[in-house]
Amino acid sequence: MLFADAAARIEASARELWPGRTVRLGARIPSVTCYVQNIDVDGRGLVAKVSYLGVSIVSLLRGARGDWPAVRAAQADYVTAPGALVGREAAQLRLMEKVPGLAVCPVAGARNGVLFTGRVLGPTLTDLLIAAPEHSAELLGRVTRSLQPLRFPALPRGAAVPQTPERGIRAVFVRKMRGAAGQLYLRRLGEERIRDGQEREQVRLLLVASVERLMRHRALSQPRCPALIHGDLKPEHLLFPEGADGAPVFLDPGLQYGGECADIAKLLSRTLLHLLATPYPPEAAERALAGIDVFVRAQARTPARAAGAQDLWLRRLVIMWLMDTVNITSSYLSAPAALPLPAPAPDLVGRALALAALVDRGSALLDADRTPMPRLWPRFLDAVRVLVRGETGAAR
Repeated sequence: MLFADAAARIEASARELWPGRTVRLGARIPSVTCYVQNIDVDGRGLVAKVSYLGVSIVSLLRGARGDWPAVRAAQADYVTAPGALVGREAAQLRLMEKVPGLAVCPVAGARNGVLFTGRVLGPTLTDLLIAAPEHSAELLGRVTRSLQPLRFPALPRGAAVPQTPERGIRAVFVRKMRGAAGQLYLRRLGEERIRDGQEREQVRLLLVASVERLMRHRALSQPRCPALIHGDLKPEHLLFPEGADGAPVFLDPGLQYGGECADIAKLLSRTLLHLLATPYPPEAAERALAGIDVFVRAQARTPARAAGAQDLWLRRLVIMWLMDTVNITSSYLSAPAALPLPAPAPDLVGRALALAALVDRGSALLDADRTPMPRLWPRFLDAVRVLVRGETGAAR
């Protein structure tokens, strides 16, 4: 019912925005957050997005906001509210378009809680990393450099920045995992996604222990001097229309004020998940990880950071990397079996135990001792390397 309703909303909104034009709905794009679908308007390819009550599709299908009649009734008020999610995203994209040197997907229109953006063609960051893993440090560095105008924005004077703070890594982690509700959520993980009961219990135990450790470090994930960040920096939100030598185009922002390493943490967390789900020769994966190491060390050693600041930056990076991995893995594992999952989720569900073991080992390193983080970083990367060796390419 939800999917049929969303498709109907998209078609009706498109016909209101472009009366008399030929409107054809295309393929649905799997997502665990919003309903997303390709649409063609007089030969122009667009992407349409609908958010129900600002919560994920997984939560809605699990009954977090009541039954379907209750959701539909509440949605009628939500789409006209000034803080509706797709309205904020439209405003963010329009604001980002004004930042010199920053390329974003264009807003084609917004109506009745539906956002229409131009379809951007070209390889994603994941595609480029798969094709040339030896260039991973260079590609990741180009992404962060492209975002510098956002961190120090040349925005119109007095411009208001519509933010999406509820989608920050720490905010999502604390909201999902805190208290008795969080414990119940963790106990139910994998009920419809992991068939083997023993494996399901192992995944839960590892994640429960990891969440407890990461909760102790949650205050450290907040920066002292927040800057404006993309907020939802994933490989699939970075397209390169001009190929490997061109500039990235940014999709689906979640603008918020936070530490720049929050963007980097999500980018690296999701990049690793894509690498794990790709038929990738182990030696190519090793080259990609070597590039990630070079990139992270370069970011940690920027001239503005003294030795103590480097330690804190690296610690925040690892904390948020692990938090984000828990956030998205738990979303995949808690999704109803009838919900089509986006890439790389179907492959990652089968690797849930290996991912839970990585998070367990990484969070234990944070708790282990007072060893400076620049010395713990190689040990964390070794844990990542063990996971990659066991789960990529021929080793599968």
